[in-house]
Amino acid sequence: DANRQSVAGTALSRAIVEVFDLEQSFSAMRRGLSLFANFVPSDIVERVVSDPRTRRLFVEERRCTISFADIRSFTTIAEALPPSTLVALLRRYFDATFVEVERNGGVVSEIVGDGILSLFGAFAALPQHGVHACRAALDHQLAVRRLNVALRAEALPTLSVRIGVHTGTVLSGTIGGAHRWKAGVVGDAVNLASRVEGLNTAYGSDVLCSGATHADAKAFFVFRHLGCVRVKGKREGIELYEVLAPRHLDDAASPLRRRVHRHVVELAELYTTAVAALGDGDVHAAERAAASYVVKRRRYAQHARALCELAMYAIDD
Repeated sequence: DANRQSVAGTALSRAIVEVFDLEQSFSAMRRGLSLFANFVPSDIVERVVSDPRTRRLFVEERRCTISFADIRSFTTIAEALPPSTLVALLRRYFDATFVEVERNGGVVSEIVGDGILSLFGAFAALPQHGVHACRAALDHQLAVRRLNVALRAEALPTLSVRIGVHTGTVLSGTIGGAHRWKAGVVGDAVNLASRVEGLNTAYGSDVLCSGATHADAKAFFVFRHLGCVRVKGKREGIELYEVLAPRHLDDAASPLRRRVHRHVVELAELYTTAVAALGDGDVHAAERAAASYVVKRRRYAQHARALCELAMYAIDD
């Protein structure tokens, strides 16, 4: 009996040790996945773990929306700041804006210097991904304006961001060579989104999107049609739109923000009316709409910046 008890006790001890070792292994794996997710979007980590196809080079066609964001005059800012201050500034910018991408269903796929490539619907199904991408772009700009309040108070350079959004078909999956892979997307749609982002410089805008994204999101946002533009590397032109604001504000929006929103909608409608009338050959109607646009824009411009500052910084907090 004593021998049997001794053997049973030894077996139990071994079992306890094995369970403990197993728990330690799982804990180490969880820590590794958590650390891995800091370098790779969590959606991709989950896909790699759950989908055996992603454990080799594998791509599939997906229609998604791509967004590029870039800080204006970043080189000038970088030259004016010590490296440690610059890194800290970028970290604050990324912390403020990444959350807006993810909150709207997107994935931050790549960081190139100050540039951010975000994907909506590239790795997992996301209904109305164009709508999510436009909303994330506006929220991105709002987050930057809020960050600028703190930067001004600290006598640091404020940031201005350009964003370009395009919807199209890409190859999504694991891309690379025999020894180095990455989860990402490739295709003409990615290049076109980058071109759209760059066009903000020519138009003095903050958020631009292509006609493909506009077609998916036009019921949800206020746009300004800028016409057909031929971008570098493309034989045919693309329709270009400025994304201005949500079409409808929620019930909690303040009277001040509603006032700003009303101004934005009114100016966008006048601009669109003028362009459409000119395209139809109705010069007189185009002149009337354009004259009204100029008068109201000048009137609003006297206090629009102050209103926007208040609406963006204070009302939403």
